[in-house]
Amino acid sequence: MKAQIKFALVCVIASLLLVPQAYAQTSCPAGITNPLQVLVETWSFQYNGWIDAPQLPLAAAGQIVASIGTDRAGNPVGRLTITQTSNQNGSITRLEKDVGTYQIFPDCSGGTLTLNVSSHPVAFDFWFHNNRTEAFMVSANTTLWGWIKKVAVTVFCAVAA
Repeated sequence: MKAQIKFALVCVIASLLLVPQAYAQTSCPAGITNPLQVLVETWSFQYNGWIDAPQLPLAAAGQIVASIGTDRAGNPVGRLTITQTSNQNGSITRLEKDVGTYQIFPDCSGGTLTLNVSSHPVAFDFWFHNNRTEAFMVSANTTLWGWIKKVAVTVFCAVAA
């Protein structure tokens, strides 16, 4: 089991290091006045790995909707609305709805996600690539890794005859 964990960590680190520099996001896009704005959108996500002792397998996928709210003092904070299905060592939780929070690094290169799902709360550090339409993420508190990807919006228009 320890060999599997070491291999998984090597794979995660290698994938983060091998992201082409052409995709590196090193500054906030023009027009962004608050770094939290770069995540405001609907995103699909997936993560997997092991949690708890004795290292139980976990896989989850779903959707997050990121928005900007305010704290009690009126400061902007990143808010997440989460819908996910997970499989934790064979115990399946379907269409779980919960909330979370997010922060964005000052240079808009990535940030942190906190998914406060009741089945297994988890925190991730993430880094954008591909013009901020995708991000790789790795857990800050367990052996989990995955990705988020911006959901494309399709607009249908009817043409009057």
